Amino acid sequence: MIKSILFSILFTLSSMCIVGETIATEEIDRIVFIYNGQEYSSNMLERSHDDQEIPIELRENPQPGDSIGYRRYMGTKITEDVSGSVTKDGQVTFPNGVGFSAKKKTIFEILQRLKANLILLHSQNIGYIK
Repeated sequence: MIKSILFSILFTLSSMCIVGETIATEEIDRIVFIYNGQEYSSNMLERSHDDQEIPIELRENPQPGDSIGYRRYMGTKITEDVSGSVTKDGQVTFPNGVGFSAKKKTIFEILQRLKANLILLHSQNIGYIK
C-alpha cells in the first residue's frame, strides 16, 4: 500500500514536470525572415546558396520596392516586426534610416546578411561604447 502511494506521488510529480516543460516550449523566442510578406525560417538561411531546397523566388535579384525584414515571435505572439524596402540604387533601407547594399546579391544572400547583422547586434560579446 505504501509502495503504491509513493509510486503515485512520484508519477504525479514527474508528470507535472513534463507538463511544465511543454508549456515552456510554447514560449520560445524565435525569428523568421521576410521577403514580400512571405516568412522564411532562420534555419533555412544556414543552407548553401546552391542548395536545391532554397525557394526559387529567393534565388532572384531584388527589385525596387521589394520588402525585406524579420519578425520576432514569443510563442505565437509577434513581439517585433521590422521591414525595409529595396531602393532604386540597390540599397535595403529600414524606416530608421539604417541600411546596407543589396547590389549584385540575391534575395537569399540579402536575408543571410540581415541575419548576420542581427546576430552581431545582439551578441553578448560586443560590450559598450564609451
